[in-house]
Amino acid sequence: MSELWGYDFKKGWIEENNFIDEYIEINHESDLSIVISSLGYRDGFGTYQVNDSVLGNPIQLYELSKDSTLPKYIVEFCPTGSDITYFTARNIPSLIELLNKLSPLVQTAIVCNQIDDEYNNKV
Repeated sequence: MSELWGYDFKKGWIEENNFIDEYIEINHESDLSIVISSLGYRDGFGTYQVNDSVLGNPIQLYELSKDSTLPKYIVEFCPTGSDITYFTARNIPSLIELLNKLSPLVQTAIVCNQIDDEYNNKV
């Protein structure tokens, strides 16, 4: 991961300082769940969840649990069940807009999987 992007409801897409990679480099930690927790983020499970039987949980939300200059929210985005991308949002309006942009991509992946399954069952 070399770039970290955030979304601001007023400015649009913004490039963030990649604090995740910095933490990994300084602390020699490769487990991203430990990195995110160590940075002060907690699982925002009750806040937002998309769950699919094939994709698992393609959007996972983490909320900062302490005072910090870091973004308030990290969104773990994995729409295909393999590659994980992280996005940030610094406030609720930005988080809502970010989720509005990511959710259709997940829905598209779900529908494509369903179409693929139906096609494979017919063949």
